[in-house]
Amino acid sequence: MLRKLHVPAIAFLVAAAVGAVTTLTVHRFETARITQALEQQLAEVADRVGERMGQISTVLIATRSYLGTRTADDIPRERFARYVDDLARSGMLAGVHGLGLALVVDHQTDARIEERIRRDYGPDRGIWPAEADPAMRTTIALLEPADERNLAAIGYDMFSEPVRRAAMRAAMDSGGPTLSGPVDLVQEITPDRQTGALMYLYMDGTGGGQPGFIYAPLRMGRLFEALGYGGVNALAIRVTDAASPDTILFQSADFPAHEAAGTTAAHLETTIAGRQWRFSGRRHEAANLLMRRPLTLLSAAASVLLSVLVALAVQGIAASIRHNRDFALAQQRRLQEKDLHLREMSHRLKNSLARVSAMTRQAARQAESTEAFVTSMTQRLHSMAQAQDLLIRSATDGADLRNLIQAELQQIYGDADAMAHMTGPEVRLNATQTQAMGLTVHELATNALKYGAGAAPGGTLAINWAIQRVGKSQRLRLVWAETAVDPVTPPERKGFGSQLIDSCIRLELEGTIERKFDPHGLTVTITFPL
Repeated sequence: MLRKLHVPAIAFLVAAAVGAVTTLTVHRFETARITQALEQQLAEVADRVGERMGQISTVLIATRSYLGTRTADDIPRERFARYVDDLARSGMLAGVHGLGLALVVDHQTDARIEERIRRDYGPDRGIWPAEADPAMRTTIALLEPADERNLAAIGYDMFSEPVRRAAMRAAMDSGGPTLSGPVDLVQEITPDRQTGALMYLYMDGTGGGQPGFIYAPLRMGRLFEALGYGGVNALAIRVTDAASPDTILFQSADFPAHEAAGTTAAHLETTIAGRQWRFSGRRHEAANLLMRRPLTLLSAAASVLLSVLVALAVQGIAASIRHNRDFALAQQRRLQEKDLHLREMSHRLKNSLARVSAMTRQAARQAESTEAFVTSMTQRLHSMAQAQDLLIRSATDGADLRNLIQAELQQIYGDADAMAHMTGPEVRLNATQTQAMGLTVHELATNALKYGAGAAPGGTLAINWAIQRVGKSQRLRLVWAETAVDPVTPPERKGFGSQLIDSCIRLELEGTIERKFDPHGLTVTITFPL
């Protein structure tokens, strides 16, 4: 059974391996396609953010032109507030938390600037923190709209913080809008805190004006919300600054959930307002595998189906080959059996003629007249015919061992079978055992008639059998013992009759046979399982 399954199993495994490679290739193609689409989406997000930063830069440049060369005292808060309000109404400040002016303050101007701050935003306002370096400060003098968050930042010296200080120096060097790294905005006075950044544009005070910075405070969460990425989307994003990778500028509300299985991830690094930002995207794929990986699933299903079909085809071919081989072997066995039957028929015919010849000689010696000879021969031939009928019926239906032996002896010896002595229990043989034992007893009796106990008057034949138990099985042990009048010599070669006996006992009955010759007899011991 294992051999029959061996070839189809190998064919199935080979086909499955080819299918697995194909499916893996398709899966990689689909993954690359999905990842490429996600990278394209990330590029679109980065482009929108870059465009928004460009708009904010334009607002700063326009504000610098609007303020011109006025000194701090020349910039009324009310006018600046109306200007910022107009920008907000036009949508130019979408995602920006106001617009401000941070003036460069030294020990000669700090009192005047602080006076202006208190006049515009209240007597409790001033320049802070007090421990900052007084040699140079950049104090927030204007910041509109004046909501609660922005009021908390009035008077703050942004030069006192390293990230802001680095961005302002870069703005002074470049002369254009410059974006800072991630910072904690001083406006973050509520539990809803967001990572921030500041975009600066330097005013050099040409014409006697007060130098300072036009700036826009950016709350990143608000900025991305204004761009439409604040809620739960199919695309979840995370944005970080390459110089501060541990600080998250923005992250979608459902981004952690998309770290589980069934998501596709992609990354993109690009320059935003002069800084290197890293955009990470995860898209939650469809829960249905067919929707998520249709080509992969179809390829896998086709591979499994093809593997099964190949295995079945190989199994069918192998079965056909085995059937043809078995048919050829059966034909060969039938030819061998046919040849054996022909030889057996020839052998039986010769034995029958020999028995008739022997019965004729025996009847002639015993008959006192021709009529007595004819009567004796007729009776003997009739007995042989009856015995032959019994043997033919027994070969298909089975028979009793004793009746089988008696029928064979009567067929061969006729009335002279009285010389045989049989002992043994009742044993019922099946059809196969009956046929094999019938042929065996026939050959032994014929040989005894020719060369052994039946060759001359006075010989004897003893047949006894017994049932032996070996574990849970039973075996029949039969002893055929001949005593002849004339000396008995073993044959020089094994004839067809001996070969036929060995075939019946060893092959048909799976038993053993042992022959032992002595000067005046032969003992044959036969054993086989019942």
